Amino acid sequence: MGTKLDRPLLDVGAVRVGKTAFVNFPTDPRYFSAHLAISATGQVLNQIVTKFRLKLGTKVQWELTPDELDYIYQLYARNGDLSNTIQNNVAGQQIDVPFWFAYPDRKSFKATNSTAWATGDVDKMVLEADISPTADASVDLTASAVFDNPVNSNGEPMPMGLIEKYYEDDIDVTGSTPQWKGLDRADDLNPLHFFDPDIDKVELIVGGVTVREVERQKNTSKLTGYGMSPSSDVFSLVLVDDDDPGSALPLSRNKLVVVKLTLSDSTPRSIRVVAEKVGPRD
Repeated sequence: MGTKLDRPLLDVGAVRVGKTAFVNFPTDPRYFSAHLAISATGQVLNQIVTKFRLKLGTKVQWELTPDELDYIYQLYARNGDLSNTIQNNVAGQQIDVPFWFAYPDRKSFKATNSTAWATGDVDKMVLEADISPTADASVDLTASAVFDNPVNSNGEPMPMGLIEKYYEDDIDVTGSTPQWKGLDRADDLNPLHFFDPDIDKVELIVGGVTVREVERQKNTSKLTGYGMSPSSDVFSLVLVDDDDPGSALPLSRNKLVVVKLTLSDSTPRSIRVVAEKVGPRD
């Protein structure tokens, strides 16, 4: 690993109310993290930005709301240490939003750095932020990144390897045991996050075999035992709870993946699910 640089990203544009702001990354470096500084008079982050997306070319690799991003960071915060989450989310002040490609809360150096984004074979990498139509006109956004510049034996920039990806979907609730079959059967599955406080149990069924069947209290206790910080408003089914990348579930070899939820409240609604996967870029 070479010396890491921490420098501003200067190709930033469309930072205006109701627009999609963008930050373009120079390609060839290997990125460990990106950092946005966002502010607007009298507003916190989810009042300023409605959605973040990370794209390689035209393909979306990450898609998350500010609240989803912050929840995931808080979940992985080791024993409640929130130093790697969104910082200073205070109305009217500079809010610091990290995007961890090499996630610092992982237990091992290998797990931390294995998903850094090398861009030697990438034409375009861009981070987008949808600015809310109700954001204050004072909205401001700047960016920086932490990166190095590794090369192969021929002196060429490193190509992109496996990366972490985040996908959103919605589960329609029409009873107390809704099922979701929306997982694309590609890549390796890490956690699934279900954003609803009324989930009593989650079952993950792969090719007719129940891989996980976990009730809420047991799940909360287990994640806490692994040093994570689960929330009562979200049910996170974490497959790589031991921080071993080999614990991820390969999806490409499976014919059918079904998630079954058991709910304490069957009121019709949609439950947002965020899937974390590791694989080649889309």
